[in-house]
Order: sequence, then C-alpha cells, then structure tokens
Amino acid sequence: MKKYIVEVLKYVQNTKLESNCNSLQFINTGTQTLTINTVQLLPSQTLTISGNENEMDVTQYTLAFGTAALVNELTVIRKTYQ
Repeated sequence: MKKYIVEVLKYVQNTKLESNCNSLQFINTGTQTLTINTVQLLPSQTLTISGNENEMDVTQYTLAFGTAALVNELTVIRKTYQ
C-alpha cells in the first residue's frame, strides 16, 4: 500500500510553481482570467493533470493573472506520495 498526502494551496499573485507531485488540479476561484504556462483558465474553470502510479510531474508552471482590477485567486490541489 502506498501512502500519499493531499495539499490545498492558494495563490493570489503571479508566481512560478514547481509541481513535484503525482497529480495536480488548478481551480480558478477568482474573478479574473488566469494563464498557466500557455493555457488560459477563466473564472470557475479547472485544469487537472494526473499521473499514473509511480510517475511524478516535475514541470515548472508559470501562473500569471490578468491586469484588470479583479480578484486574483487560484486554488491548487496537489497529490504527493510519501
């Protein structure tokens, strides 16, 4: 049996995120469009990236919020094995 940890993270400003996990879900919980690398995520949209057992995503994601005076908020749910 493999054990894993689920983390829930919040981001409110432009940053880089090193995934280092098995699966990742991005949820745009703000009111502004967000760009993750080259993928645009509208408010309330999600992007899920999953790996198979014994796989680890090592991608560095660039999180960039738009420039409008709206709410910047991204929720990230990340699964890592112990």
